[in-house]
Amino acid sequence: QPGAEALTKLHGPVLLINGHEPDFLMGASALTFEKVSGVPAHYGARHNAGHTATVFHPGGGEFANVASNWLRWTFKGDKKAGRMFIGNKCDLCTNSNWDTKSKGIK
Repeated sequence: QPGAEALTKLHGPVLLINGHEPDFLMGASALTFEKVSGVPAHYGARHNAGHTATVFHPGGGEFANVASNWLRWTFKGDKKAGRMFIGNKCDLCTNSNWDTKSKGIK
C-alpha cells in the first residue's frame, strides 16, 4: 500500500482493480482508494477472483479488458471505453460481478 506522501503526488486518473474476498490485497486496495484525493479514481473488486484474477486467462481476461478500456478512455478520450467507468449506470457499476466505487469521474 502506498504511503501517504506518494498519494499526495498523484497527478492523473487512478484505476484500482483487484479480486474480491479471495484477494489478500482487497482491503489495502480499498483503503488506498479512500485515501486518493484531488484526482479522478475508480475502484473495482471482481467477485470470485483472487489476487491474480484473470491474468492467466487468454489475453489477460476480464482484468485486461477493464485496464485497456481505462487507458483508451483516460489517454485517448475514447468515449465508448469511458462508458465502463462514467456515471451511476457505468458498465462496471451495473455488472453484478463487480463491486465498484468512483470519485471525481465525469
